[in-house]
Amino acid sequence: MRNQPHKPTSADIARLAGVSRSTVSRVVNGYENVPEGTRKRINAVIERCGYYPSVSGQTLRGKRARCICVFSGVDGMRDETRAAMLLAFSKSAQALGYMTLSGPEGDYGAADSRRTVREVLCCGCVDAGVFLSASGGETLLRQLLAEGQTIGVIGTPADGGGRLFTVEPDPRAAREAAEYAFSLGYRRALVLGSTRSCPGGDALPERFIGIAREIGLDIERTQLTDSLSARRAADAALSRRDGARLLICLDQEAVFAAYRAAWAQGLAVGRDLSVLGIGLLSPDLPLWPPLTAFRADAQELADSLARRLIGSLEGEAEVLHHERIPCVRLEGGSCARGTA
Repeated sequence: MRNQPHKPTSADIARLAGVSRSTVSRVVNGYENVPEGTRKRINAVIERCGYYPSVSGQTLRGKRARCICVFSGVDGMRDETRAAMLLAFSKSAQALGYMTLSGPEGDYGAADSRRTVREVLCCGCVDAGVFLSASGGETLLRQLLAEGQTIGVIGTPADGGGRLFTVEPDPRAAREAAEYAFSLGYRRALVLGSTRSCPGGDALPERFIGIAREIGLDIERTQLTDSLSARRAADAALSRRDGARLLICLDQEAVFAAYRAAWAQGLAVGRDLSVLGIGLLSPDLPLWPPLTAFRADAQELADSLARRLIGSLEGEAEVLHHERIPCVRLEGGSCARGTA
């Protein structure tokens, strides 16, 4: 069999040009922080060796790949939340003329995962990286930004500027939800669901729990991982005479579990007990009465990040680096005045 011709790598280009691989990656991605003489030397080696595929050749000629890699990570979000955010961002990017690639999952605190992410972003086939959850990836983000990468993160507070773009649900929603729950007249509540069901991990749910306790609402919290455990917790609370009659649901599994538990106990939602949703919830869940919720919208979060990050890639001036998206209060009928 004939030997396959050797396909040049970035290491080959760096060696022949007498530069580091990171310098090659900056040239590949069209960044300006490379001396013109060095850039010309690297480009000449690239042309001579045929290193670039067609999409990277466009980058070399001053065009963009018009593609963003989306990294989901393994911590900080439940699978359904991750899937909803991935779909929402892909729609947003497509509407702005950019494709998306789904990056490999990994623990961003591990050296192997950090190396893989850097290789993807330095390959010349993407213009930026977006992290649906950057949990454990603080070191990685700092390294990428220092290398000149354009980065977006969903569900995180503002942190610096430059090429970093972030978005989060407005944390004020936690106080609004806690005060609303307290105003119903209940003094005890059961929290159902996972705090990892909201973009940004547990920031919004934990803030709600803290504020609720501060203003006098006794919070019973359970560590729940699936709908069955949520259903059992709700059943146990509703079957006790002194159990909570206000159920706070952090995800859709918890919402359905609360409604099913009420039905099993012969209780009417919105009359005998209240169910309040907080977080990334669909506005049209098939429930009666409809759910009252303080809802974060996945598409609004994705639209905000995509618009600003892509605007920066396209050369727009004075692009906001951080934005908070309000949580909308949906009035359903699942909440009623309480007496306990």
